Amino acid sequence: MRSAQGRTRIAVGTALVAVAVVGNLVLYSSAAETRPVLQVVRDVPAGSVIGPDDVREVAVGVLDPSIQALDGSSLPTVLGWYAKTRIVSGSLLVEQSLQSTPLMSDGGAVVALPLPAGEIPAGLRERSSVEIVLAPDRQLVERIEADIRAGLLAFDGDGDELLPPTVIVSGVVSSLPSSETSATGERSISIEVAHDDAHLIVVHPEPRLVLLPPSEAGNG
Repeated sequence: MRSAQGRTRIAVGTALVAVAVVGNLVLYSSAAETRPVLQVVRDVPAGSVIGPDDVREVAVGVLDPSIQALDGSSLPTVLGWYAKTRIVSGSLLVEQSLQSTPLMSDGGAVVALPLPAGEIPAGLRERSSVEIVLAPDRQLVERIEADIRAGLLAFDGDGDELLPPTVIVSGVVSSLPSSETSATGERSISIEVAHDDAHLIVVHPEPRLVLLPPSEAGNG
């Protein structure tokens, strides 16, 4: 009797071991299945052209279906395309992050806007819609007021009427600075604006930046 029970236990144990081995083989086989995809090897700013030094082919296991990484075989195809937004080093390259045409439209220009860190709106991102406010030069205002008080400028009205109007230029952030601060404590923001407005921003001594909500994008 005991011998029969012993043989039964041995048989059951052997069956469980066999099931475990098969299960481990299935898991190992699943884990070992990989496919080639494209990975970004350095930060790529928005609007930059994808070059051969920006991406590489890597093998990955099973990915979440929501991650539509480009297949490794598409490497020759993506070279020369443009990044829609900043692509961080180490990210897998997805089709939604690329486009075949430049981000900058015809008649556009990119200006570098140096701003103190405290004057950069919170939440500013690449492709954010912004307004650049160009108020009258403060020193010019003071000179006009001083000339009026000294009688060098004959004017009976409000001195503000002699000042040039405040100009507001609409733009889109093309890239953020790679470093947090510079030696002067400023950060340089690259912004795409209309070509005819670019010189107004470059010569202005104190431009101010206003971040627009996404709902107002393109309404300027």
